[in-house]
Amino acid sequence: MKSAYELAMERLNQQHGKVSALNEAQKKALAEIDRRATAKKAETEIIYRDRLAAARARGDLATMAADEEALRAELVRIRDRAEDEKEAVRRDPRLA
Repeated sequence: MKSAYELAMERLNQQHGKVSALNEAQKKALAEIDRRATAKKAETEIIYRDRLAAARARGDLATMAADEEALRAELVRIRDRAEDEKEAVRRDPRLA
C-alpha cells in the first residue's frame, strides 16, 4: 500500500515529468536570474518613484495614477520574465 506522499509524487511525475534535483550549474543560474530580477525591480522602482514624486508635487493625479499602473505592470513583467527564465533552466540543465 502506497502512502499519500508516494501517490502525490506519482501524480506529479505523470503531470509534469520526473522531478529531479537541481545540479550546481542550475542552482547558480537560478540565483543569477533572481539577482538580475531583483536589481531590475529596484531600478524600476527608483525611476517610477521619481516620476510619482514629480507628479505629486504638481498635483497631477491623472499622471500619478497612470504611473502607478505602469509601475505595477512593469514589476509584473519583470517577475514573469524571471519565472519563465527559471522554468527554462529547471527543464533543461544545459541552459544553466
